[in-house]
Amino acid sequence: MIFDIDFSKEEVARLYLTYKRRPENYDKIKKRLMGSKARKEYQKGQRGRYFFMGAVIAISMVGSAYAFFLGHWGSFGAIWLICAAFMIALGTFSFVAYRNFELVFKRNVAFFEEFEALAEKSNNVEDFQIDWNLKEKAN
Repeated sequence: MIFDIDFSKEEVARLYLTYKRRPENYDKIKKRLMGSKARKEYQKGQRGRYFFMGAVIAISMVGSAYAFFLGHWGSFGAIWLICAAFMIALGTFSFVAYRNFELVFKRNVAFFEEFEALAEKSNNVEDFQIDWNLKEKAN
């Protein structure tokens, strides 16, 4: 799961101090919110959806084979109709999750780019907070 960044003013100030004083911790935060860890968590969720799709198809195949050999054509069709509905719903959900991931990921990248640009030109936390507040008012 990827999180949409919504830091309070105090949290942004603490992030600035972490950026200046403990760059290794800042890198961990950044990776968690927009780096390889965020992408891996998304891919883990996608794998779970694909596994579920595979399980639904396998169950449908077993159930429809039983209906096929018994000649219950209505059951055979209903099973595959239900399977198709699940696949369409899960495919739609996967697409929406992907789009949401991409949008949140882009917002997080933009946040860190703005944050790092302001942090580099600021000498202390007070200057940074002033610049950050001016940036927020401009938006």
